[in-house]
Amino acid sequence: MVPLGLRRGYAKNALVYPADETRRRLVDAVPGVRAWPVRLCSVRILHDGDPQWHREPGLLVHADDADQLPRLARFAAELGQDRFVVTGAGATTAYRRRTPAGG
Repeated sequence: MVPLGLRRGYAKNALVYPADETRRRLVDAVPGVRAWPVRLCSVRILHDGDPQWHREPGLLVHADDADQLPRLARFAAELGQDRFVVTGAGATTAYRRRTPAGG
């Protein structure tokens, strides 16, 4: 499972890709994946202990095979995503992947 943000970068006024159109492009670009529109939320604790929240529209992507991840990473890079997190059902570990430079 990969929560994939639809905002290009982190700026609040940045381009936000439309969920339905982006989902169609994704399933064409990465055969075999499935995706659903979602609202993503993350929090990071700053050095002073205060939380920093980030919210954006996104897609929850399900890939059956780890071999799909390089294509998914290229697609994420095209959307302007610097990184994404891959988790497995029942997994206790999440993997952060940097997207490839230049798509």
